[in-house]
Amino acid sequence: MSPSVDYSGMGSILESPQAGARNSLAFAAWSSAVGGDAGHLWVWGRASSGGNSSEVEELMRVHGKSNVTVSKVVGSKSSFTALFEDGGVLSWGASMSTSGWEEYVNGSRKSQDLCSDSNSTASNSSNSSGDSWDRIVELVSTEYAFAGLTESGGVVAFGARAYGGLVPRSWRCVLSSGVVGVASARVGTFVAWKEDGSVYSWGNRAAGGGLSSATNSKLSDMVRVFGNEGAFAGVRGDGEVVTWGNKYYGGTSSVVGGSVSKVVAVDVSSMAHVVAARKVFIGVRVDRSLVTWGLAGFGGDSGAVSSELSAGAFVSVVHNEGAVVAVKQGGAVVTWGSNAHGGNSSSVQEHVQRDVVSVVASGGAFAALDSTGRVWVWGDARYGGVVEEEAVRSQLQGGGGAGSQVVSVSATRGAFAALTASGSVLVWGGEDWGGKVVSTAVRELLSSNVSHVLANDAAFSAIRGDGQVVVWGNGNVVASEAQQVWSLPDNVGDISYT
Repeated sequence: MSPSVDYSGMGSILESPQAGARNSLAFAAWSSAVGGDAGHLWVWGRASSGGNSSEVEELMRVHGKSNVTVSKVVGSKSSFTALFEDGGVLSWGASMSTSGWEEYVNGSRKSQDLCSDSNSTASNSSNSSGDSWDRIVELVSTEYAFAGLTESGGVVAFGARAYGGLVPRSWRCVLSSGVVGVASARVGTFVAWKEDGSVYSWGNRAAGGGLSSATNSKLSDMVRVFGNEGAFAGVRGDGEVVTWGNKYYGGTSSVVGGSVSKVVAVDVSSMAHVVAARKVFIGVRVDRSLVTWGLAGFGGDSGAVSSELSAGAFVSVVHNEGAVVAVKQGGAVVTWGSNAHGGNSSSVQEHVQRDVVSVVASGGAFAALDSTGRVWVWGDARYGGVVEEEAVRSQLQGGGGAGSQVVSVSATRGAFAALTASGSVLVWGGEDWGGKVVSTAVRELLSSNVSHVLANDAAFSAIRGDGQVVVWGNGNVVASEAQQVWSLPDNVGDISYT
């Protein structure tokens, strides 16, 4: 297969937010190796969803990972899996999501082992003798399962079988080598595509599982596949897009579930990238023009702005649960989808026609940060689409004086948090989602010296310059005021978060 689509020069639009895989009720942070130190891994939040630090420390000790550097951490709805530089994994949190992970603590068995014994269910544990190991180098997740890509092009999976946690036995050999990518539909399906362009999907059949190139000829010559919550869109070597999965998530135009079809009513030629929103897809052509399909009221119907989308020059696409925002070169914003979710930005139109540098989405609203450090919000007030406190609104719009310029914005499902140049944090939106800070002690800690603000679906975490971590938001994440503040150790190096 010789792909005709050139991905070079696409820039930041290739980094647009996808249907993300973040844990709903817990956080994870890890640091890189520094000198002779292998780095560190920390978790916090709801213990049953992966926030139990003692559990993680014990797992690392038992499985010999205490001195191995973490390269990545991926979240499911209620668990985490850490990928280590030695190619092995550790998984913790809800047992439904982590079942079977121990088989891959050292990596995966080499492909020849799998193909010579494709019906074997023998453990891949660290106690097995004579095994040769294949490093796992990439991880993706559904709500309750994980799948990985190995260094030699094989696929592994673990977690809930109904959510893709088990590769079908008949495909284990064919997926043991030659795989170049793995993607997921959040509600429970994985797809792997190979260097010869063939495709295999497994897991939830209602979201496109159980299909392959052998059963459907349209699943061929595949260059890249993208998944949203319940469907997939694949870009073929000729730039054509094919879709499959739940039709209500943009998976197919056919009424026959599980079928594969070309996208209808749009020109799908010369497609270079696809942004996977919750129930829609946004195709990005090589000239950076956009085309959409999926559930009409959630952004699948972009007819009202089709002339703007076809003009090209877009640099990023952001979506929430019902609307989409695209940012053009020069910082002009184009919106469409459900008006209640922010598909109509007329309330801030004069402020978002130039110089917007980033847009962040909650479940039902958007916040745009411009080059002057001002923030403009629109959408459902219950999700942070309106800033009700006058003092906060004034600061967001440049009335706070020196140091009040906003440098970054984060969002939970129902609230926003803005970090200013002076290290203070401003919040607005639903109180249950972190839009209000009740504790006086926490408000004081958020008034200065904050360097990063993280968000999951239900809560925020602020990382201070002195190593303190401050958590606020939903009570399922932070059960008591005593759990709202803890500390990172000194000299831990560069830290990454999920």
